[in-house]
Order: sequence, then C-alpha cells, then structure tokens
Amino acid sequence: MVEIAGDFGDVIIIDSTYGKNRFDMVIVNFVCIDAFGKSRIIGFGLLSCEEVESYIWIFEKFLNIQKLIPNVIYSDEDKSIISGLHFYFYILNNFISHQNYYA
Repeated sequence: MVEIAGDFGDVIIIDSTYGKNRFDMVIVNFVCIDAFGKSRIIGFGLLSCEEVESYIWIFEKFLNIQKLIPNVIYSDEDKSIISGLHFYFYILNNFISHQNYYA
C-alpha cells in the first residue's frame, strides 16, 4: 500500500461507510486512482465514533505511515471528515511554513 501511495498519492479519496458494522465501528477508506484508472485502497482504519477528533487521529496516523501529503483530497460532505481535514492540514501547513522559515 505504501508503494502505491507513493506513486499515485497526489489525489486521495477519503470515504467512510454509512452506518456501523456488527462491532459498532465505522471503516474509513483511503483510495487513489492508479495509472490504469483503477481504484486502489492505500489505507483504511476503524473508528469507534465519527467525531472530529477521531478523524484527526486517523489522518495523522495515515500521513505518518504513508509519509505523503496529497495535493487534492476528495470526500463526501461528512462534517466530521471536513472539520478534521481543515484542522489537521491547518496545523500541518503552519508547521511546514515555520520549519522553512527557521531553516
């Protein structure tokens, strides 16, 4: 999954399932499209709740594993996903700009 994300991770689609499984958890998929137009799962995770903090946690873990910052992220209109993305990437962009300033 890491190799595929490195090659095709410029655009990532994030989607969570509608509803929960029998363990009362939601699955979140990270998907990219490869050079052949096929969707490839490059990451996934299970969340016990769909709160903003949960999505911030899963974005942090995904980016730490993949070592990749996508140029474009597509998602549905889930408010928790959108809020988590805004929060996490706001912090990340400020960290990168401060790091470049002091370099």
